[in-house]
Amino acid sequence: MFQQAVEEYAENVVNSPTALVAVAPAWWMFGRYDELVAEARQGVNAGLDSRTNARLSAIERAGLARTGQREPHVASTSADTVTQAWTSRAAGTGALLQGSPAEAASHFHRAARGLGAVVIEELHALLELDDQEGAEHWLDQQALDAHPGGPLDMQLELGRSMLRLSTGSLAEASSHAERCAAGAARLGQADVVLGARDVQARIALLRGDVRAAAALAATSDDVAGRAPAAAWTGLVPAMVLFLRGDTTAAAQRVQAVLTDRPFTLATVENLVVAHRIALSAGDHRLTATLSGIAVQHAKGTRTAAAVATYLAGLEANDPGAVTTADQALASSPRVLLRALIAGDLGRLLIRDGKRDEGVAALDRAWELYSSADATGAADMLRRSLRQVGVRRKRSGPQAQRATDGWDALTESEVRVALLVADGLSNREVAEALLVSPNTVATHLRAVYTKLGVGKRIQLARLVMDRP
Repeated sequence: MFQQAVEEYAENVVNSPTALVAVAPAWWMFGRYDELVAEARQGVNAGLDSRTNARLSAIERAGLARTGQREPHVASTSADTVTQAWTSRAAGTGALLQGSPAEAASHFHRAARGLGAVVIEELHALLELDDQEGAEHWLDQQALDAHPGGPLDMQLELGRSMLRLSTGSLAEASSHAERCAAGAARLGQADVVLGARDVQARIALLRGDVRAAAALAATSDDVAGRAPAAAWTGLVPAMVLFLRGDTTAAAQRVQAVLTDRPFTLATVENLVVAHRIALSAGDHRLTATLSGIAVQHAKGTRTAAAVATYLAGLEANDPGAVTTADQALASSPRVLLRALIAGDLGRLLIRDGKRDEGVAALDRAWELYSSADATGAADMLRRSLRQVGVRRKRSGPQAQRATDGWDALTESEVRVALLVADGLSNREVAEALLVSPNTVATHLRAVYTKLGVGKRIQLARLVMDRP
């Protein structure tokens, strides 16, 4: 319904640039940046009144900045609120790309006020500031105005999945990403679908399921190929290639992301992943470029400074630098980033003959991954520990599961229950979870039994009342 409304409204855009100004926030929400740039440029060239021209020029600059096609030139003397808002959006994007998330958050907040609409990039800036509490509050506030199952709701679900992933809450991140992917697909929000599948694929990799991650990457390529103005800009395909040993192809994919959508590398986690791939491939030029970005971002936050030190330490095989980064992030909420750095530190220390210190670092990384249920990553650390004579169990003891109620549901059953409560059919749930409809039906029967319901509407009510 929402996508249809946008399409119908968009039919008038070519002949009415003023309509483009009105529909631009919706187009942005649907990830139609390239189309927005093209139509805004066409409107500017049509010789309209000065106010409309200023607005269209600002929209064009924001779109170009978002897609990495041009450095944002953000100076504007216009007193027009809409022009100022889109100029602020471009400025915020530039600030994020330059490693200044606090400045970016301020720009995005002004853009949201001027447009009277949610500017999702404000959440990205809060996450880069490690302001998890602020991010939670922001999500809660925006949810007050979000229509359940609508485009904004799906953007917020993607934001929740990103927040949970960064803090190592993989089960919650997966649940939010799955709901987001299914709902955004129905609405035609290709960019949001790709973001959700990126989260799902990263979780699969952390759990050691390279095949599932590759399948998600393949279906995402399909979405990018069919959807207007969308492109698969995530790093997951590069990560899959890297884990399969094709480091050269992985580095080439990283270079494509850097060239086509540099906004992807505005987050420290993505920058770390890209750098480690380039370094492993022996691509010195790409490694140097990514190191330069890390150094530029180092001024923005304590986390970014630690990451720049860490990456420099990896390049130089310097455990001292990696130790400094490891200590700087000791209290960081980014559990998975801390685990990654601790694991690399342990290997460097052991290589330098400092076995006890290295084992302690590897053990800490193993515990962090295990606590996050990142079973694949934890198993890799377990193998590294075993190589130096230290044995760890695959997983800790499992608590006895309840026999009824929400606590009785398995993770898969919870996923099915939430998607069904959102109104998806069994087939749609199966497509979202990459399983068969029969598997969905089996899980749904178990959900009904454990929750004491027999109909989808009853399940939806329980989900709404769930604490």
